[in-house]
Amino acid sequence: MYASTIVDAYAKNLDSEKAYELFHEIEDIGVGASAFTFASFLSGAASINVAGKAMEMFHKMLEDGVRPNEITYTAVLSACSHVGLVSEGWKLFNSMYREHGIVPRVEHYACMVDLLGRSGSLLEAFEFINSMPFKADALVWRTFLAACRVHGNKELGEHAAKMILEQDPYDPAAYFVLHDVEDELKEQYLFQHSEKIAVAFGLISVSQPKPIRVFKNLRVCGDCHTAIKFISMARAACFRYRSYKWKALERKTASCK
Repeated sequence: MYASTIVDAYAKNLDSEKAYELFHEIEDIGVGASAFTFASFLSGAASINVAGKAMEMFHKMLEDGVRPNEITYTAVLSACSHVGLVSEGWKLFNSMYREHGIVPRVEHYACMVDLLGRSGSLLEAFEFINSMPFKADALVWRTFLAACRVHGNKELGEHAAKMILEQDPYDPAAYFVLHDVEDELKEQYLFQHSEKIAVAFGLISVSQPKPIRVFKNLRVCGDCHTAIKFISMARAACFRYRSYKWKALERKTASCK
C-alpha cells in the first residue's frame, strides 16, 4: 500500500519517469506490483497525458496475471480518451465484464462518452448514452455537453443542457448554453424577418403616411409579405420593397399578385 502511495504521488506530480522507475524497482526487490500499484501509476499517467506508458503498463499488468479493478479501468479509459484511441477504448470497455466480470459503473460510461466526444463522434456518443443500462447522471451529460461545445453542435448541446438541469437545476454551464441558444434563435429570427422590423422603424420615423422603401437582396418570405399587406391597410400607407425585383403594396393590394 505504501508503494502504491509513493508511485501515485510521483505520477500525479508530473514526474512519470520517476514513477516508472520506482514501479520497476518495486518489482526488482520482489515485492510484486498489486492492482493498486498498477492503478496508481495508470491514474497518474492518465492525468498527465502519458497514454503510451499507461497502455504499456496495463498490458503488463495482464501479462503478470494481476486482475484489473474498477479504478484501473477508469484510468486506462481516461488515458485512451486523452489521445483519441477510440478502437482501443472500445476493446477495453467491452472486456471489463466479458473477461474480468467487472460491471461498468457511471465513471466508465463517462470515460467512453468523453472518448467519443473528443473524437467528434457526437451522434455515437449520444446513442451510447441512450443505451446505458441506467439513467445517465449529470456527470455523463456534462461530459457530453463539453464535447458538443467544442465541436459546435448546438442542437445536441441544448439537449444535454436540459438533461443536466433536470438533475441539477443550478448548474451554471447548462444555463449558459441554453441562454446562448435562445440568443442565437432570436438573432436568426431577426435576420429572417428583418423586413417587418424595417417597416416598423419606417412607420415610427414619419409623422404622416409616406411611401416607405425597404431594400433586401433576398426574396421576401411569405410571412413578411402578408404582414406588410395588412399593415398597409391598417395604416393607409404605401410600401415599396425590393427583393429580387421592386414590388409595391398599398391598402392590402400587391403589385405582384
